[in-house]
Amino acid sequence: MTAPDRWLVLTARSPSDEQLGLLADGLLALGGLSVIEEGEYLTTYLPPPAEELDDFIAGAELFLTDWLMEDLAPELTWRWQDAEDWEREWKRGLAPRRVTD
Repeated sequence: MTAPDRWLVLTARSPSDEQLGLLADGLLALGGLSVIEEGEYLTTYLPPPAEELDDFIAGAELFLTDWLMEDLAPELTWRWQDAEDWEREWKRGLAPRRVTD
């Protein structure tokens, strides 16, 4: 499988602290590769969906609402992230450094 040219970055606001773990599991079940927790917000990176983006987001809201067994859908936001060679990028900051005379 080749990496996509861009990733769908999906962020969900958890309805409560108690729901964070369950919401993270739901994002992984949607196809996320990992989940980043930033306070009450969870973010995952997904390959571009096969269907129309609006349809995918609406389906994700329904799926996560059912997953959490809540009456209200979690607040979702999304954006596109261009694919980057992270293996190469993290090395950019590595270089010999003088720490003492």
